[in-house]
Amino acid sequence: MQVLVAEDEKFSRTILTSMVERWGYEPVVVENGQQAWDVLQKADAPKLVLLDWYMPEMNGLEVIQKVRSQSNSRLPYIILLTANAEKDDVVQGITAGANDYILKPYDRDELHDRIEKGKRIVESLLLVNKESPQMP
Repeated sequence: MQVLVAEDEKFSRTILTSMVERWGYEPVVVENGQQAWDVLQKADAPKLVLLDWYMPEMNGLEVIQKVRSQSNSRLPYIILLTANAEKDDVVQGITAGANDYILKPYDRDELHDRIEKGKRIVESLLLVNKESPQMP
């Protein structure tokens, strides 16, 4: 399964990419919010997203809001990555449409668990969509 890694800071991006690969996922790596948005517009876009809040060109919240404004907004599963630890920040991220929220510096095991949770949810949604009868 592909995972979009959207992180502007090179060191963090490298670490995230390495972990995602080690866990058996295929990373699709971008450096800013506009690139993330562009990737998410593709028909074969990753269904799991690790999205940094603060990025150039378009921040993570803006990307989330654009994604969720589309009619097929149940996917992707978005995990927002940020150093913003205040309760209001968590609420703002979830209200924007993030499925999950993890604080930097993140714990490797916690991040892995949250990605696995996201994968289970995505697979469940894809299965439901596949089994649902299509409307004419």
